[in-house]
Amino acid sequence: LFRSQQLSDAFLESSRQQLRQEAGEELRLLALHLRRFKRSPDVSGGFLPTDYAQMTEYFCNFAPFEFQVMLAYSLKRKFPGFVPTHTFLATNEANQDIIREFMDGFPGMRFNPFTPDMHDAAVTAEESLWALRSILIDTWICATADVFFGNACSTMSQYIFQLRIRNNRTHAFNTSGLLGGTASAEILQNARNAMMEFYEKTGELPTKSELGL
Repeated sequence: LFRSQQLSDAFLESSRQQLRQEAGEELRLLALHLRRFKRSPDVSGGFLPTDYAQMTEYFCNFAPFEFQVMLAYSLKRKFPGFVPTHTFLATNEANQDIIREFMDGFPGMRFNPFTPDMHDAAVTAEESLWALRSILIDTWICATADVFFGNACSTMSQYIFQLRIRNNRTHAFNTSGLLGGTASAEILQNARNAMMEFYEKTGELPTKSELGL
């Protein structure tokens, strides 16, 4: 972890000046952990036991629109004055088309250059070392971002939250959020209902602004 912390700190410091120049103001980094639960055991983050797969998919897997609505609502409600200049995404999703659907509209997107595809393809000891190290780099960047949102059903998101508490207990509770799970059942259902109502009327999916978010 210490070595990965050094690498992630170097990753952040090497780009802070560029990020500030892009932002034209103080850097405000939003970090997101997009956990995609999959039934296949052959992909990163895969395999769901059949006895609770359906429940996990219902409460913990979000469609892109649902994710955006839940996150926009949570940001507006919990951090009304926070407007990110840049966004860092940690995810086990390898499909770039799917990632683009989820992250449409988020400012200054940044990713770990070690992709989930590269993680899944690791075979040798050295490749596997970098695959594991890449996860820790994602973890530490999320743990030190200004604001963090993860998935309540994900052990990695929970670990990131615990690291944020360890770094600064007050800061962690005031600048972090976890989406999904039974605690978010109401807002998730509201997002799905709003999407269906709008779609039934117009034949199109609503934008966040059309939902007042």
